[in-house]
Amino acid sequence: MGTVRSLHPSRRKQYRIKVPIRVDLNGRVLDTVDWSSGGFRIEGYLGPEPEETFDVTLSIPFQGYSISAEAPVILRRYEASTGTVAVEFGDVPERTRDLIDYFARGLLSGEMSNVEGAIRRLDTPVTPVETKVKRTAEELTLSYHIRRWLKYFAYLLVGLLLTWYVGSSVYYRVWRMEVTTATVAATVEELLSPADGQISEIFVGSGEWVKAGDPLFQVVDEDAMADQVTEDRRVQAAERALWEIEGRLDVEVQRLEVYRDVLEARNSASQAKLFHLQQQVRLLARERDRVQRLVAQGALSQSDVDIAEANHQAARAQAEIAMSEVEINAANLEAINQGFLFEGERLQANVPEMEVSLEMARAELLFAKQASNGRRTSEANIVVAPFDGRVATVYKSAMTTAKQGSTVLVLENTGARRVEAWLTPEESAYVKLHDTVQVDIRALGRSFEGRVMSLGTTPMDADKSRLMGKDPKLKAVIELSGLVGDDTSPAQFEAVMKELQVVDSVGLPVVVSFRRAWD
Repeated sequence: MGTVRSLHPSRRKQYRIKVPIRVDLNGRVLDTVDWSSGGFRIEGYLGPEPEETFDVTLSIPFQGYSISAEAPVILRRYEASTGTVAVEFGDVPERTRDLIDYFARGLLSGEMSNVEGAIRRLDTPVTPVETKVKRTAEELTLSYHIRRWLKYFAYLLVGLLLTWYVGSSVYYRVWRMEVTTATVAATVEELLSPADGQISEIFVGSGEWVKAGDPLFQVVDEDAMADQVTEDRRVQAAERALWEIEGRLDVEVQRLEVYRDVLEARNSASQAKLFHLQQQVRLLARERDRVQRLVAQGALSQSDVDIAEANHQAARAQAEIAMSEVEINAANLEAINQGFLFEGERLQANVPEMEVSLEMARAELLFAKQASNGRRTSEANIVVAPFDGRVATVYKSAMTTAKQGSTVLVLENTGARRVEAWLTPEESAYVKLHDTVQVDIRALGRSFEGRVMSLGTTPMDADKSRLMGKDPKLKAVIELSGLVGDDTSPAQFEAVMKELQVVDSVGLPVVVSFRRAWD
């Protein structure tokens, strides 16, 4: 005869879920053995013994994306032999708590399941089955009337719920269309080449953060490149002319210095000669006067007077010639001091004129450089960031050619959020531009009103397409315009949008409800 044993009721407050999530514990990433909204357990931990309270990073693989959240935990059990660590969630932030509860409810209710190592939503709704304990005959007799009316009420309630469910299902299948292949994204802008030419330099790389006004890349126009070569040659010619004039001026200045030394020596000799001749003129004048007196006394003849007069005139003529030489030397020294050099009547050096030519050459060089730099600055076409953001993709590299209007790089605006929904060919037939939609970010517990701003055939990344399980045809870009709920004020909407910017919401899965356009 068999024996009947009664099992003790479970003291656990939450159901344990076997679908693994990843936990970053002290720098070691491990999968959970089981987890719930109250805590988790892992095995194979080989690190140091955890502290009584510490922080971990939870990573939930959902539909090809990894949703991460920080959570404080309390150590409840640690077995070093097996590396088992069991913890209980501590004072978890409300957002993280809602995220854990959301996935726990979805997995327990059957709305989500583990498919190929990732949690995915199921298209077929699952109604949980409630298990009821059978009553004894005595309990049936005592509670019969009460249960009968409760049953009638339950049937009525179930009928109302079923009617609402069927009506809403018909409404959503006929007039609405839910698309789950959508994610939160940041607005992007393609920055184009302003002209045909060469990309001389790219100042940023993929993934870098930039501020509004930061230079991104530089394009040199083809015609400007040819003009720039001409300007550079003009600068080189001006530099060469300036160098030649400076060299000639240095030579002339050195020549003047040599001639100055020669003239000063010659002038000194001429002055000494003049002084000697002037002394001789005075002596001969006195000799002439003495001879005239002797002639008057009858001691000498008139011929002696003529000889004395001739000697005096000859000495005087030589003195005048010496005086002219001194004046000429003085004039030449004065000319040399002013930068001129004469040899006879010919001008051999003109330093002032060369200095003027030198200043003109300097001015010509300065003008050529300014023109060259001005053309280089005006024709360089430096493209700057129009807003604060992150460089998503760089399509060109330095020293490559680019056509006017071609995309050089894509800049992601981190200050704004939008939704990108990928549509299959069947779904795209019911979506029109400027349609109003409802956007549900269930991981954050937020619902928004939105509008379809663009429909494009931009190809989806192959890995992303495979993870979404779709063959997308169109990408619908949706701009969030308001909140759905009790508080739909513009101030509350702006606050929520700022909250989306603060948290790392880019890449979160989104459910978009489109109104089917049958026309």
